[in-house]
Amino acid sequence: MPAERSPGVNFRNPVAVRVSFVSGLLANFLVFMPVLALATPLWMFGAGLLSSTWYKRRTGERLSTRDGLRIGWITAVLSFLVTGLLSVTSFILGLQSGALQQVWQEQISNLPVSKADADAALQLVNSPAGLIIVLVVSLAVMFTIFGVFSVLGGAAGARLLERRRTKEAPTE
Repeated sequence: MPAERSPGVNFRNPVAVRVSFVSGLLANFLVFMPVLALATPLWMFGAGLLSSTWYKRRTGERLSTRDGLRIGWITAVLSFLVTGLLSVTSFILGLQSGALQQVWQEQISNLPVSKADADAALQLVNSPAGLIIVLVVSLAVMFTIFGVFSVLGGAAGARLLERRRTKEAPTE
């Protein structure tokens, strides 16, 4: 009977998806904490690192740096989907309740700009086009942060696991 081939690190690999989803959820939990959210790049880096570590432990397969990048990417995409969905939902609820406009008004009024500029900024964010721009730019920035740092974390995890493996290998 031929040896079973690994599906590789991709979205069709259930182990890769599971470990990426769980580590991404842990990072999302930290991202949604008020003060801890400031360290989002760190949490996403850690999620990628954790994904590669858990994948190696679950499968016993050697992870190349490229595999680490891939599992970091899976982590980023799954984390972004969860966080993006929650962010869009809270954005819509904030708009419907008027709380978002109130926060923007307070923040814009505290900026060191003229009253005319502050009024123009408020008018922009209160318009439908302005709201779409704010939402799209926010999601794009979030996706970039999640993607870059999760991918770097996945690659770093794979490299660390590779170094550990070469140190543990008996020398002849």
